[in-house]
Amino acid sequence: MQSSFLFIKLSHDRIPPKSVAVAYQSRLFKRDSRLDKELTMLRNSSETTQCILIVDDDPLILQILSKILQKTGCTVDTAKTGQEALEKLQIRSYTLAVIDVRLQDMNGLDLLNRTQAIAPDMTKIILTGYPSEDDRARAIEHGANFYLAKPIKSEKLIEIVESTLKKDRSLPETP
Repeated sequence: MQSSFLFIKLSHDRIPPKSVAVAYQSRLFKRDSRLDKELTMLRNSSETTQCILIVDDDPLILQILSKILQKTGCTVDTAKTGQEALEKLQIRSYTLAVIDVRLQDMNGLDLLNRTQAIAPDMTKIILTGYPSEDDRARAIEHGANFYLAKPIKSEKLIEIVESTLKKDRSLPETP
């Protein structure tokens, strides 16, 4: 029993809290009051700390967007490639992702499609310097919540992100 508790305690930074909850509920771990406390702590920490993932292959854009979005009080994480973003999505739960359409290793709309399978409840914002109606339609079809053209005013981006985060905070907890 002790080893199960240590597994969760040592691994919770690498395993999304939802995964721990699923493993626990599916009886991979025997019921134990210490596990109940640990699971509650993981849920509470993931709910109070909202995380944003920014995906763009331009380091300057990553830096600027990070500084802008840190003003929302969220933890901001970045990825320079679609593959790096997918790896980060496997490790951590994000409330929101800002995804550039043109990435070096894959199309941002393909990444959007893949993130929809991994994190369907995460808010997804597509950001592009080359807006088109076809891409906009594809983005919405594949789960984008917003499709924004660069350059975007920082106030507008913060407004969109904060309204999204506010909605996310007000959702009731699901068992």
